[in-house]
Amino acid sequence: MTHPPVYPHVGWSLGNFCPFSCTHCYSEWVRDSKFGLDEYQIDKISRELNELGTKHVTLGGNEPFFTNGPGKSNSKLAHIIRALHRSKVSSHLISSGPSVSLLAKHDNEAFRMLSSVSLSLDSPFQQEHDNNR
Repeated sequence: MTHPPVYPHVGWSLGNFCPFSCTHCYSEWVRDSKFGLDEYQIDKISRELNELGTKHVTLGGNEPFFTNGPGKSNSKLAHIIRALHRSKVSSHLISSGPSVSLLAKHDNEAFRMLSSVSLSLDSPFQQEHDNNR
C-alpha cells in the first residue's frame, strides 16, 4: 500500500502587492495584482494541506496582508490564518513590518492565532536593502 507524501512544513507566498514599489525588489517584476484568492480557494487549500500531513505553514511573499491588492478590505490574510487554524495547521508570518502591524490592528484575534512572526530586514533604500540581504 502506497501512502501519500507528507509535507510537514510548507511555504505559501501570498502577496501580489506591496505598497512600497521598490525598483530594486527581486519580486517587483513578477507581480500581477489582478490575481486574488477567494475564501472558497483558501478553505480548500487549508483542508488539503492538512490532508497532506502539513503541520506548519509559513505565510510570506511581498507583504502578505495585501493578498488581493491594496486596501485592508481586500486582505484575505486573517481568513487564511483562521482556515489554517481550523484545519489544525499552525501558521508563521514573514513581513518587513506592515503585515504584522496591519493584522494586529485590524484583526487581533487572527494575529494571536499565529504561532510566530519573523521580521525581514527589507528597506526602501537599495543599498541598505542589498546590505541586509
